[in-house]
Amino acid sequence: MSTYYSPTKPAFGRYLASIRPKPDTVLSEMLRQAEREDIPVVSEDVGEFLYLLIASARPKRIVECGTAIGMSTLHMARALSGHRISGKIDTLDVSEERHRRAKNYLGRAGVARYVSFHTQPAVDYLRRDKKSVDLLFLDAVKEEYKDYVRLALPRMKRGSLIVVDNVLWHGFVPGARKPKGKFWTKSTKALRAFNKFFVNHPRLYARVFPVGDGLGLGVVR
Repeated sequence: MSTYYSPTKPAFGRYLASIRPKPDTVLSEMLRQAEREDIPVVSEDVGEFLYLLIASARPKRIVECGTAIGMSTLHMARALSGHRISGKIDTLDVSEERHRRAKNYLGRAGVARYVSFHTQPAVDYLRRDKKSVDLLFLDAVKEEYKDYVRLALPRMKRGSLIVVDNVLWHGFVPGARKPKGKFWTKSTKALRAFNKFFVNHPRLYARVFPVGDGLGLGVVR
């Protein structure tokens, strides 16, 4: 049996950071803002994973549940732009202020034309949405992850992708750390239930990987 190595270990993280190209001005500013204001954004590993996935899969329509200030949106939009993919991102968040900031960053990066912003709960949007979805990215309310998948799957064809962030949730989900407080405990229980649902869903081939804060990846059968 092979030894399991986690890329989240400090030594591995330092090495990966040492060979990664330095972020440009816009991405650097977003990283600083997220750290300064404790805004939940995807890790650099997850952002780069999304870029590579989109560059290879070439999805026409991406639905993103959870914009925040647009970190993941930026990586995905840059993949569409850089690889001349005629795709579009519909990104969802309940915060008008975060959408305002995201629009500013994406505009400065020159990729705003690839993104449509919808300031409303993701569940409400997905219930009304009738268009096909080629890639679904989840990074919003953890207790609603199951709902997002259930609502979007009927409009996803074979080979479409579902990508899910935070499925290991700061080490709480696998039990490496114990959550403290109602918020963390509730979200941890929800993610544990979601992971079982996700990797055993009959319409998906799905697995969880130790990338960033835990990344789920599923392909529709």
